[in-house]
Amino acid sequence: SSEPFNIHLVYRSPNSSTDNNTKLNSFISQVKSKSLVIGDFNQGGIDWINGTADSSEERKFFAATQDSFLEQHVTFPTHENHILDLVLSSNDIQI
Repeated sequence: SSEPFNIHLVYRSPNSSTDNNTKLNSFISQVKSKSLVIGDFNQGGIDWINGTADSSEERKFFAATQDSFLEQHVTFPTHENHILDLVLSSNDIQI
C-alpha cells in the first residue's frame, strides 16, 4: 500500500524510573493505526504468547500494547532467555 505509516524507535533503560515507565505506557497506549514500534524495551518478564508478566510494570506495559491493538512479532530470545527487543505493529500493517 502507498499509504503512509509511522515508525517509532524506542529505547527503555533497564533502570527506567516509574515516571518514565508511565510516560512510555501512555505513548504506547496512544499509538495510532498504521504504526510500527521497534526497539529495546528491557521488559524481559513478559510472556507474549500467554499474556502474562512477572512484574506490575511489565503488566502495565503489556496492557498498554493491548490497548493500542499492537501485535508483538519477535518470537525468540534477544538477550539470554528473554525477549527484550520488540517489534510491535498495529494490526493493520503487514510485517
